[in-house]
Amino acid sequence: MAEADVQNGTSDGDSGATAASQKPLGARLLDWLGPDSMERPTPNLRDTFAGIGGAVLAVGVLILAAGDDPSRGTLIGVGIALAVAAWALRMFVKVPALQALAVGLFVVGGTVFSIAATADSGNSTLGTGLVMVAVFGGAWALPGLRHRNLLLGIAALSLVFALGTLSNRDTGHYDRCMQYMNEGDFDSFDAQCQDLNMGSSNSLLPTEITDDIGDEGLIYLAGAVALFGATWWLDRRGRKGPATALVAAGLASSLAGTVLKVADFGGTTGPLFVALVGVVVCIVGSHGARRATTWWGALLAAGGLIAFIAAEMKPESRPSTGAVAIIAALILVGAALVASAVQDNAKRVQAATAAADDTPPQSA
Repeated sequence: MAEADVQNGTSDGDSGATAASQKPLGARLLDWLGPDSMERPTPNLRDTFAGIGGAVLAVGVLILAAGDDPSRGTLIGVGIALAVAAWALRMFVKVPALQALAVGLFVVGGTVFSIAATADSGNSTLGTGLVMVAVFGGAWALPGLRHRNLLLGIAALSLVFALGTLSNRDTGHYDRCMQYMNEGDFDSFDAQCQDLNMGSSNSLLPTEITDDIGDEGLIYLAGAVALFGATWWLDRRGRKGPATALVAAGLASSLAGTVLKVADFGGTTGPLFVALVGVVVCIVGSHGARRATTWWGALLAAGGLIAFIAAEMKPESRPSTGAVAIIAALILVGAALVASAVQDNAKRVQAATAAADDTPPQSA
């Protein structure tokens, strides 16, 4: 009998493990996030001041330990020491204020380590971004600092910024080769500049790709769209905690992309993409009941729309400039009316569905 029970228990355990492994990847991710991710942590003065205090403490330790002429090895060592100290506080000290302080320690320590560890790489910006993704993403996923949403936001933003550097010109290499040309030093040019495409931006990606995806600003805006899409998915499944981290990173990415695209005011692709990103931000913000996100998306959409109309009309007088504003206003009001009609129709459909579900079945 006992043997049968053991066999049944083993069988039940195996079936449970099999059922868990057969779940979709998204469902397994939600299970891994756990119930703590369902709500955004309530802000309080204790954790806020303790976290900032931890960051300030880490900066003070860094200044004292590094001295007047810090070496790369010293900075790496201090960064690791700060990160390990933060992890130890989170793991073994259960005083809430000290645990909040540990998050600030880790942010500074992880950032210092990432920058120092990649300072001598060929493309330090890209390397730093990728190392920060590993450091902060790993800390968010592993015990100790697990599910500290600030760390997830930093990792997500670091990934977008790292990808953004792929479109940057290697200005040092380009300028050096141009100097060889101007000085008539063709031997040095032939030896060091054979890989230089004089008609391209010499980015880390092939010209065929960079011509299609655009410049750094468009990459940041595309990254913002991806982050807001992940926020939408998490909000629909009630995971407000990590969704808040991703939406914050998305807002920062969209802001960076918008600032970089301002220089391309005369073009139409950039402003139109900014407007589309703004619409996505609005939808995500309103769906998740995020007031600041919704307003930021509306401002992005309006700014991109105005820039797009101005680029098309090319106003050169006061009346034409006023016409740009009026046309943009009419389009925005029209979009608001359409959105209102769609929302009202959705509410009617939901009400009708709820009423049909509550109607008791009629007897024969």
